Amino acid sequence: MLKDMREGMKPVMWVVAIAFIGATFLWGASTGVSILRERKINTVAEVGSKTVNIDEFMEYLTMDYLISKAQYEQTYGRLTPEMEQELLLNSARKTSETLIHMKLLIQEAERLGLVVTDEEVRKYIRRSAFFQDEEGNFDYSLYEQIVGNFFYSTPAFFEEQIRREILASNLVDLILTSARFTDQDISDIYLRGKETADIALIAFPAKDYMDQVSIKSLDLEKYFQEHGKRYYLPRQAKIRYIFVDFNRMERQVTITEEMLRSFYEEHKSDYAVAGLVHLRTILIEVSSDATPAQKDAARKKAQDIIAELSAGEDFSKLASQYSDDSYTAEQGGDMGFLPLGMTGEEELDKILMNLDEGKFTKEPVETPQGFHIFYRDADIPRFEDEREQIEKKLTKMKAEETARIRAYEIFQALSGGRDIDDIATELGIEARSTEYFGDDGVIKEIGSKPQLAAEVFQLEQVADVGKVYENYEYSPLIPQPVLTGYYVYLLEDFKEAHLPEFEEVKEQVSEDAKLDAALSLARKDAEKLLSKVGDSSIDSLAKTAGLEVERITNITRQKGIDGVGNYKELLDWVFEGEIGSPSPVLESPAVAYIITVENRTTPSDAEISAEAYNVLPTSLREFSTKLYQDYYISLRKNVNILITPEEILGIFSAGPEEESTQIPPGIMGF
Repeated sequence: MLKDMREGMKPVMWVVAIAFIGATFLWGASTGVSILRERKINTVAEVGSKTVNIDEFMEYLTMDYLISKAQYEQTYGRLTPEMEQELLLNSARKTSETLIHMKLLIQEAERLGLVVTDEEVRKYIRRSAFFQDEEGNFDYSLYEQIVGNFFYSTPAFFEEQIRREILASNLVDLILTSARFTDQDISDIYLRGKETADIALIAFPAKDYMDQVSIKSLDLEKYFQEHGKRYYLPRQAKIRYIFVDFNRMERQVTITEEMLRSFYEEHKSDYAVAGLVHLRTILIEVSSDATPAQKDAARKKAQDIIAELSAGEDFSKLASQYSDDSYTAEQGGDMGFLPLGMTGEEELDKILMNLDEGKFTKEPVETPQGFHIFYRDADIPRFEDEREQIEKKLTKMKAEETARIRAYEIFQALSGGRDIDDIATELGIEARSTEYFGDDGVIKEIGSKPQLAAEVFQLEQVADVGKVYENYEYSPLIPQPVLTGYYVYLLEDFKEAHLPEFEEVKEQVSEDAKLDAALSLARKDAEKLLSKVGDSSIDSLAKTAGLEVERITNITRQKGIDGVGNYKELLDWVFEGEIGSPSPVLESPAVAYIITVENRTTPSDAEISAEAYNVLPTSLREFSTKLYQDYYISLRKNVNILITPEEILGIFSAGPEEESTQIPPGIMGF
């Protein structure tokens, strides 16, 4: 993590991030940790034989949050309190997963006997440009300053994190070096995208034979026994839940005028955007072919308007009356909020930047359009301009607060033994039940909720109450997921993984057996046709049976066969079978085929030698990534999360933070 952060951030981000470190930590870290310890909660997660403790969680969370906040504010300006809360939660979740990831890799590295010496750590740090002076030499005082201010850390702690990072990196390198390709592998990858084929085929769809199959003739129970694995059901659960909906709460929220004005006054400075100024203008237009006399007249008119402004006349009124810029004139000369230095004309930019709020230019400003009089309006929008947005924001905030309180009230009532349907009736909302769902988290009534499913399957018995679940909606048009409400639920029923009784799946067994029987009939017809005609062309075969031939071109192994699919048996024949000869009968799950390859284009050995290695970086990266993901997933099974980031943040409250007076020097202090 630290390596990516150092290499990926611009130096200016270090300066911006350091500025935040001196501020009081938002949540009162020591107070929150004390509360956790009073509750005997010292461990966030168990990672095999190691643990993630609350102290290191807070160390990493502090650093990640402050850096993320600095990055966001540099890009988007000052964050609202709601945005800060969302950023904090994201940092907490990322911190939890980062520490788990690191612990897993370190544990595995230690198991394999990998070590990192002090000298390796020194070399790693000394090579960092951030700790070097202008001549490229390591500067220990700069090192102490950056580690203390930016990483909110001591040299000893920082160096230990670097040691762990190197150790984890060495393990990853060891894993990825096992992803080796032979020349044949590289050639095969290249050919998957470059080798093409054109085919002609005759299709025998099983659906065309369904009416020839009699269910009575099928031994469904025997079919079920022979194909039992197909119907094996993973563990399943169903929940009964109440959804506390933000939208419903918004309709019940009342926002007074006093609340709107109070919010505006308290957050007025938030509306000012650095680098933008609010300008109005009056334009006295001068055409490009104007005579000197016409130009002088226009200047005189602008000067007369300035005289009226100096006498106290309202700028907006005069803009509406005199300005030749029809668009802004209708708005009282309002040009909106514009960036400083926007014109590209040095003198004009200088005039605008030196114009104080509430002042207008004392002389006409000549531009190619004519003579302008500029007025700098308040850089903070008026309450009237922001009222609608403030009302929407306050309504949303109040609805979210009300929904959160309501959700936890329901949770407390359920945990206390109240009936969920009685609670729903009292609140005038509906308690609902889901259908059974599995570990994949696809819940028909709610959507794809793998995290919710994971929490449900941690419950021990029916009627146990689950954690309040925050429901987020995702959209490619919205950079951050949107919290839409809360699910409060209990486990209504649970089924262990099992092979269902025949009667439970009889309908599906019947459909499958009938399809297989129909496919068997289709295959027999195809085989009969092949046996009668021998090596005849595919067009002759089709004509004999009164069938149609379909031709498909430009097939590759990567794309598969249009309208057919990406079935290995079929593709193997397309790219390995004899050109011009009908194939044996080939099958997809619901269609039998006879295929003839009419043309196949294969790159020459010279082309493969010249181009194949161009695909290596991408292919190796994809292969290595998959290899590492599989490896990490196997390690991740050894993780037991004892307290979630959401639960940790729910405990923290502002409070004084104790400071240590003894700072370990670390191994760089020699």
